Amino acid sequence: MTAGAVTRFIALGLVAAVVAGTGAGCGTAKKTGTSGSTTSPPTSRTGPKDIVALRALLKQKYGAKPWYAFIKEVRFQTKFGRPVITVFVKDEPLPSASKGFDPDRAILLAIENSQQAFANNYETENAYGLRLRSSEGPFAPIPPIKPLASLPKPKSPAELKTWLAKQWGPQGANPLKDELWFDRLMAAPMTIGADPSGKILLIHANLPWTGEGTDMHMTIMYAVGLAGATFVKWQKPLYADASKNNSMDLMEYEFPYQ
Repeated sequence: MTAGAVTRFIALGLVAAVVAGTGAGCGTAKKTGTSGSTTSPPTSRTGPKDIVALRALLKQKYGAKPWYAFIKEVRFQTKFGRPVITVFVKDEPLPSASKGFDPDRAILLAIENSQQAFANNYETENAYGLRLRSSEGPFAPIPPIKPLASLPKPKSPAELKTWLAKQWGPQGANPLKDELWFDRLMAAPMTIGADPSGKILLIHANLPWTGEGTDMHMTIMYAVGLAGATFVKWQKPLYADASKNNSMDLMEYEFPYQ
């Protein structure tokens, strides 16, 4: 069991995090976050205004580039209410060398250069985990997340479910809309397992081992880590394929999106 390596790189003034060693079968994930520089407001951005237009632009402008063939799907979604462009790429294992992320860098730079004006977070991901993430300053007013300072840290799986509902649920402080990972998390039974390195929170989410499944795995991991629970040391959102459940993740995470 080895801790995932976190590498940072600078690209046109943006700070992106390359998180290797997360997702199914790839070791543990370190506490990590992203930051970025504020860019021009949406009124001065002349690029695509929605995901359909962005897909068309990328294909028209970059379709002949070798890295374009690495893309499987370009999707818009919200995570914790934040706008995110998730580019699902071919299911190749996470590379051990920085050069292996060159196609991901090209994809994210193409999105940045497009001057798109609808999402200030973008990332590449596949079944093996998050590959690259970058953020720009918010393009439009996004309501701040209301911290639940008065809510005690969860001390059991039941208390964790209560905390999650009060934070992100339909009647919570920051209600989410159409975020399937949250429904999957709240419906999943939780048990506590044992490991020589500490207790593990097992989240029986029955996730598919696909890019979309690992995307939910990662987002569930962030949500649980943000709760600040200390009754276990590790967490493990589980895949339907038991052979993929050979990694553990820490219980603490910084908020990953702007």
